[in-house]
Amino acid sequence: MHNQREAVNRSLAVLEERRRSLTESRQNTLGEQERLADEERLARERLTEAETELERIQAEAVEAKTQEAEAKTALMARQLERAKAEQKLQSARG
Repeated sequence: MHNQREAVNRSLAVLEERRRSLTESRQNTLGEQERLADEERLARERLTEAETELERIQAEAVEAKTQEAEAKTALMARQLERAKAEQKLQSARG
């Protein structure tokens, strides 16, 4: 009877230790899950910010190309005016 009681007590102790270990493991897993959820949220925020920045840069690039085209057009117009003025000057001298 005494040996049987000791065996039961050992089994109970093992089961209690297993329960404690599983509870601790569960708590660790829940903590890790929360940490990973926070990391995911931050990563999504950074992605949204990066997408917004990309859109801004693309809009700036389009605006820069528009300004470049306008500047080239204005330069060509001024060069044409200058050429005409030089031609008139040459004609007046000649």
